[in-house]
Amino acid sequence: MEVVRVKLKDRKAKAALRRLQDDGTLEIVAPSSDQDLADLMRLVRKSVAKKLTADEVASECNAVRRDLFEKPRHAASRKAQARR
Repeated sequence: MEVVRVKLKDRKAKAALRRLQDDGTLEIVAPSSDQDLADLMRLVRKSVAKKLTADEVASECNAVRRDLFEKPRHAASRKAQARR
């Protein structure tokens, strides 16, 4: 069995693939977003010379969270709401 990824540009091509599926020659499988993400991550990691370790990624994520949630808020966000 061989897996091939195909982009269809025409309805006739899709109909031809459906006929082949009906004949039992091939099987059409719906694409998976998880697989697309995994392919993208592999591609990104190939193009980077110095790969990050899991600890470096975790520390960077924690730094971003710290910046987002520990920053002093604007004065307007601390202002009491007006009574209605």
